[in-house]
Amino acid sequence: IFFSPPLMILKALANGSGWSEAVLQLLVSKNKKFLCNSRTFMLSSLVASLCTPAAFMLSTQLNYMAEENLLVPNCVCVLKRQVTNVLKDGRRVVIILEIDVIKPADASDKIGDPIPYSDGQSKGPQPAPVPESRPPLQPQNRNEDTNLKRNFAKKIPSALPDTPGGSSKIVPIASLNPYQSKWTIRGRVTNKSSVRTWSNARGEGKLFSMEIVDESGEIRVTCFNQEVDKFFSLIEVGKVYYVSKGSLKIANKQYTSVKNDYEMTLNGESTVIPCEDSCDVPMMQCDFVSIGDLENREKDAIVDVIGVCKSVDELTRLTTKANREVSKRALSLMDMSGKLVTVTLWGEEAEKFDGSGQPIVAIKAAKLSDFGGRSLSASFSSTMMINPDIPEAYKLRGWFDKEGHAMEGQSLTEVRGAGRSLLENWKSLADVKSEHLGHGDKADYYSCIATIVFLRKENCLYQACPSQDCNKKVVDQQNGMFRCEKCDKEFPNFKYRLILSANIADHADNQWVTCFQDSAEAILGQNAAYLGQLKDSNESAFDEIFQQANFNTFIFRNRVKLETYNVSKTVPTVLRKSRCTLKLISVSS
Repeated sequence: IFFSPPLMILKALANGSGWSEAVLQLLVSKNKKFLCNSRTFMLSSLVASLCTPAAFMLSTQLNYMAEENLLVPNCVCVLKRQVTNVLKDGRRVVIILEIDVIKPADASDKIGDPIPYSDGQSKGPQPAPVPESRPPLQPQNRNEDTNLKRNFAKKIPSALPDTPGGSSKIVPIASLNPYQSKWTIRGRVTNKSSVRTWSNARGEGKLFSMEIVDESGEIRVTCFNQEVDKFFSLIEVGKVYYVSKGSLKIANKQYTSVKNDYEMTLNGESTVIPCEDSCDVPMMQCDFVSIGDLENREKDAIVDVIGVCKSVDELTRLTTKANREVSKRALSLMDMSGKLVTVTLWGEEAEKFDGSGQPIVAIKAAKLSDFGGRSLSASFSSTMMINPDIPEAYKLRGWFDKEGHAMEGQSLTEVRGAGRSLLENWKSLADVKSEHLGHGDKADYYSCIATIVFLRKENCLYQACPSQDCNKKVVDQQNGMFRCEKCDKEFPNFKYRLILSANIADHADNQWVTCFQDSAEAILGQNAAYLGQLKDSNESAFDEIFQQANFNTFIFRNRVKLETYNVSKTVPTVLRKSRCTLKLISVSS
């Protein structure tokens, strides 16, 4: 058996026509750019007379192979999927989308004496001619190879004549990089935000973002101002579009959970055109985490989960501090680990959710909280699918119908909706200390009845960022503006936030606790905005509120966790907005 000669492979890769499972040897790795050495077999003998290298680059999802030293010089690889990009200076780079190492470096030697390849030229010794007496060679049928059915160039046209970028080449999302000049991607919109506005000293504007996925990867796309008017009404979640002429930059991982090193911004030259033939574009790319593994994940981690909806609470409505009404609904998900977790849905997702028939629910980019143990929240950046057409859903449905429906399930969440009491694990303050609560790897929660004996009013108020989801302290610029370093913006106003230190006591002991915002407002009986006004205008009335709050008795729901400050260790009991319940049961006379 004689595989095609290496020069033919390199020419095919360089001009973008591709090659089915080319066998290459890696020569040099530097800055994530690779030089590969092709090789060929004649019967069982290795032919290395022509070993011409070409420039390669790993796609972002394969960077781990270089970081974990899976791809090192002299290893032999099978190149399964790739795409060729032409840079602005005319150089061609092969972006590797899928590659397997078939022979490690320690078992391989450098093959031949490769020299740089120049398109249209052939340097170095030529391979030995094939004797005429041999049967005719049977070249690999690259056009019909099953592995190449996944190649983007075969699925869709290489150009879009109806767009300004009609000469652009269709490329996978995973191969996008800032060095490309012309490209078009074809992907499905899996998430689309609402239009948001901003206003600061530099001006005001609006934006919306969306997430696009194809079979190679996903990317976050943002539109500003004029592009919002141009594209927002066109984009529909679940539809497939051709997108071209956007600008790429390094992704800010603080604001996105999309698994891509880059993010895209559409500009005045960008085009977005609906695609009718979309059956082969995946609905979404998820990296599902078992519900049982959520206990081992860090607080505020962003995870993908899938489970059976065992139960669902009634829709409730809350009023935010900005006097805006928000819908909320909690549901319980269970998977094959036998564990249950509470998921909170918000807004339109909460209003539309139908839990009848115990559907399979998949959530991408849910936020993990340690509220009452472990719970999840589906934020505006999350995407939820009901009974998705994916293998994980079918497997889960089969398991649940056969045996899972009979399982009670162990909940990771202590608080599971309004129907279940928040008041569990009753302790005295002496028990908390004697039992060393909070000394483990996770926080402990307990309920107690205690009386306020002292409130520390010094530094109980601070000026915070007025943005809805930001409570960072602002800096007075002494010019009528207040700067938030977290948001990197300046505002003409601020909001007051409470952080109150209180000493509580019961029949057995006393304990200092820290109360944030809602808990502090419940103890003082006044909201933070009113207290801020009193502190600036009527200090005696401000002091009177603290005096009246002393010696009131409450039921507390506390969170306790050992924390280290500098060298000393303390065990503060922390009451936070989402982690406590206060109920006034008596007032001392």
